Amino acid sequence: MSEIKTYKARVDDIIRYGDDKAVLRLKFGQSFPYQAGQYVLLSFDEFDARPYSIANAPGADHIEIHIKDNGRGGFSSFAVKSLTCGEIVNVSASQGTCVYQKTERKIILIAGGMGIAPLKAIAEEAVRCNHAAGIHLYWGARTMDDIYMDAELSELSNMYPSFVYSRFIGQDIGAYLIDVENDFSEADIYLSGPFEMIHAVAPQIINKGAAIDRIYTDQHDALRAIKS
Repeated sequence: MSEIKTYKARVDDIIRYGDDKAVLRLKFGQSFPYQAGQYVLLSFDEFDARPYSIANAPGADHIEIHIKDNGRGGFSSFAVKSLTCGEIVNVSASQGTCVYQKTERKIILIAGGMGIAPLKAIAEEAVRCNHAAGIHLYWGARTMDDIYMDAELSELSNMYPSFVYSRFIGQDIGAYLIDVENDFSEADIYLSGPFEMIHAVAPQIINKGAAIDRIYTDQHDALRAIKS
């Protein structure tokens, strides 16, 4: 197995949301190739490398990384509480296969909690590519504080009529989707969030017509469990 290339990136900006979330903007001194929906491994000083999704579409002069402090220490806690602009972090080459697919079908993006990060990138890429069949992003979370990108996604929706953004708080994601989407059979569907959410939602949307080979996620174990 070939070694994964590592890049150096400078922390150009940090936006903190409450006590437990931060959005980093990382800039490179060279080209950094990736596809919308992929992730990277970040490491810094003595902290072990951890995976984080890239939250913006290719084409900008930076990548955007969303981090939540899970209370277990490590780089996530450090980044949210103590990382400063100007620091240099190690970034792996991009990885992951849950990426934007050009298609003539409608796109349905379903995010739970911090799963919004890669789906935000996919939504941005789809509108940039003039995806004409419609893009609908659903974002569910426990509290309104967890919908930290609400203003940015609402602005994107206002700018592009083909993009619809819906958020909901404290509801079962699968039950909510079935109430508002009558038929998933003609859509490409992207799922991002905790394993338990994907394992619960996927069967519900399959029962409403979703084709399992058009459900994209990096939580492959959740789909494998459903297939078996």
